Amino acid sequence: MQKITTILFDMDNTLIDRQLAARALMRKIVDDDFENLKTNAEIERIVDRLMEWDDEGATPKDIVFSKYLEEYPQEGKHWDSYNLKWWTHLGEYTTPYPKAMEVLKALHGRYKLGMITNGVGKTQRVKIAKLGCEPYMDLILVGGEEEVQKPDSRIFKKALDLLGVSAAETVFVGDSLEFDVIGSLNVGMTPIWIHPDPTKTTDLPVRRIFRIEDLLELL
Repeated sequence: MQKITTILFDMDNTLIDRQLAARALMRKIVDDDFENLKTNAEIERIVDRLMEWDDEGATPKDIVFSKYLEEYPQEGKHWDSYNLKWWTHLGEYTTPYPKAMEVLKALHGRYKLGMITNGVGKTQRVKIAKLGCEPYMDLILVGGEEEVQKPDSRIFKKALDLLGVSAAETVFVGDSLEFDVIGSLNVGMTPIWIHPDPTKTTDLPVRRIFRIEDLLELL
């Protein structure tokens, strides 16, 4: 295998705990709708439903909030108002994984580092700022700014072109089998799948880590 010179990262559920942030904002949304009307246990069950529909960010929010309003009707409200609240405030709840910046600092200078993240530009830029990763990144591409999202090969190829490297010398680290692993495989990169749940497995030809700090043991 060609020597690895470049490591590209996903952001949500790779460098930051997107699920923790998502749940906190879902809880705020439900609290606002049902303040003093439901018990804490009832609210948590509704939040559980929202997180299930969200599917770790894979489901578009118009679908998530349309389902929410079907099951829990709110007079005079439409899914687009929830969608706006979501993309306006999600970045505020950003929580980096404890070792994320330590890993980036350890790799900086040894490899070219970059990020390809899906999502709305304004929201993702808030998360990036809260993570504090920009000094260590040679490249950051946000799907919403590029008008093309993972797993589309074009955004992976653009990163390679801008960095001046080949796919064969590049590793991509991400949590989504569809967007990160298959997307990077399709352009010839070496994927590393990060996911904390040991019950989730795959037959894809990919190395697996459970925490971002495990990456240092593979390189």
